[in-house]
Amino acid sequence: MKKLLIAITLGAFFLACDPSNTQEAEMKDLAAKWKNTSREATSLADKLGNNLDKWQAGFIEDTTNSTERLACAEVGSKYKSMQEEVSGFLASSQKKSLEVDELTNKLAVGSWTADEQEKMDALKVEADNRDAQIKKWDSSVDSLYQLCQDSVTVKSGK
Repeated sequence: MKKLLIAITLGAFFLACDPSNTQEAEMKDLAAKWKNTSREATSLADKLGNNLDKWQAGFIEDTTNSTERLACAEVGSKYKSMQEEVSGFLASSQKKSLEVDELTNKLAVGSWTADEQEKMDALKVEADNRDAQIKKWDSSVDSLYQLCQDSVTVKSGK
C-alpha cells in the first residue's frame, strides 16, 4: 500500500510539473511573436542604414546652402544617435531570443516550473514593448528622412 501511495504521489508530482496545453500554446505564440519582432528590428536597422546612406549622399550632393547643410546635419546627428540605440536594442534582443529558445526547450522536455512561467510572462510584456518601440523608431526614421528632403527641396527650389 505504501508503494502504491508513493507511486501515486510521484506520478501526481511529475504531472504537476508538466506544461499544460495552454502554456504550450502561449509559448508557441511568444516564440512566433519574438521572431517577428526580431525580423522587424533587423528590417528597421537596414532601413535606418539605407536612409543614412541616402542622407549622406544627398547631403554631399544637394546641400550647397549653409542653412540646408545645418538642417541636414541635425538630421544626420539624429540618425546616428538612433542607429546606436537600435544597435543596442538588437544586441539585447539576441540575448532575449536565447531566453525564448531556452524556455521552448524546457517546455519540449516537460521541465516547466513557476519560474519558467514568470519568465515567459515577462518576455510577453517585453515583446509587446519592443514591438511598440520599433514602430516608434520606424515612424521617426521616415520623419527624419523627409525633414532633410523637405529642407533641401524648399530652400534650393528643387
